[in-house]
Amino acid sequence: MSIRLAVFFTWDISVQLWNDTGLLSREKRLYEELVKKNICKEIYWFSYGVQDAVYQHLLPSAIHIISKPRCFPGKIGTVLYAFFLPIIHKTILSQCDLYKTNQMSGSFVGVLARFLCGKPLIVRTGYSLSSFARLKGYHIRYWWARFLEYFSYSYADGVIVAGEEEYKNVLRKYSISFVRRIPNYVDVEIFTSSTKQEEKVGDLVFVGRLDPQKNIESLLYALVGLPYRLDIYGSGTLKDKLKDLAKSLGVSVHFQGAVSNLLLPSILNQYTLYVLCSHYEGTPKSLLEAMACGLPCLGTNVAGIRDVLAHGKTGWLVEPTVKDLQDGISKIMGDKQLQERLGREARHFVAEQHSLAATVEKEACLYCQVIKSSS
Repeated sequence: MSIRLAVFFTWDISVQLWNDTGLLSREKRLYEELVKKNICKEIYWFSYGVQDAVYQHLLPSAIHIISKPRCFPGKIGTVLYAFFLPIIHKTILSQCDLYKTNQMSGSFVGVLARFLCGKPLIVRTGYSLSSFARLKGYHIRYWWARFLEYFSYSYADGVIVAGEEEYKNVLRKYSISFVRRIPNYVDVEIFTSSTKQEEKVGDLVFVGRLDPQKNIESLLYALVGLPYRLDIYGSGTLKDKLKDLAKSLGVSVHFQGAVSNLLLPSILNQYTLYVLCSHYEGTPKSLLEAMACGLPCLGTNVAGIRDVLAHGKTGWLVEPTVKDLQDGISKIMGDKQLQERLGREARHFVAEQHSLAATVEKEACLYCQVIKSSS
C-alpha cells in the first residue's frame, strides 16, 4: 500500500526555521525514507512559513511544501490561517489518505481537517504539552494545553507518543484503538563512532537551545575548579547572559552557534563527554545522536533523559545540581574505561531502539492499521 500523507507542522513552525537552525536535514529523513520505500507516494507538508517554497529543491519531488499564503501576515495571520487551512486546501486534503500532526501544538488543525474531509488522523506528540507548560509556570498555557490534548486525543484515530511517561498517560486517560510509542529516531548510518577524530578539540560538549529548561547556568557553575573545556552548539534567549556568566566565573566555555545537523557527527566525535543537564525533557534528539556516535553521556535524572540513559549502563545520571554535575563530570572524565564502556553501550542501545529504519517500519505499520480500521 502506497498512500498520500498530509503532515501538519507544529504551530508557527516553518521549513525556513528548520533550515536556519540546522534541523531540516534531520527532520526530513523520515519522510524521505517513507517515499523511498514506497510507503508514501505523495507527502504534503503544511507549514507556517510564507517563503518555504524556496526549499522545495532540498526535498524529493514526492514531498510537497504547502506554504502559508502571504495574505496571512504575522502572528494574528498565522492564527487565522490555522483555522482556515483545511478549507483553503480542501482539494489537496481530500486527495490524501491519512493526516498526521508533527506535535500537539499544531494538532487542532488536523482535527479540523478530519471533520471537514473525513480522513483518519494520527496525532503525534514528542512530549506532554501541558506538563511542559506547568513546569515553566505558564498557568494559562497549561489550561489551554490540557484542553488541546483532550480535544485532539478525543478525535484521533491513532496516536504516536515519543516518551514513555506520556505514553502511559495517554493509555490511562483515553480510549484510543491505536496508541504507539515510537521514540525519536537517529540515522545510525550517519551518526556513528567510525569517524572518531585522533585529536580532541574539547572535553565536554552540549548541543541544544540556550533557554532556562536546559539548566546551562548550573553546568557553568559546575565547571568552576575543573580543568575542562565546554563547547556549546546552539542558540537561544540566554546566549548573552551565559557568555557573561562564563566570563565572570573564569571557566573555559566556547559558544559555537547553531550548526547543520549534517555536520554534527564529525563535531560530536571530537569530544570526550556529552552533557545534558536539563530540568525536564521530552525525548532529547541531541542526546540520542551523541549516544549513536559512541560518546559517554552524562544527563540529569529527570523525565525524558532517564528514559534513555540507564545509570552506569548506557549513560550516567545525576541530580540537576551544581555539585552532582561536578561530581559526575569528574567521575567520567577521570575514568577512561568507564568512558569506553558507556559509549559502547550507548551506541548499541540507540542502534537497537532508536534507528531510523525501526521508526519507518513502526510508522508504516501504524499507517496501515489506522487506514484499514477507518475504511
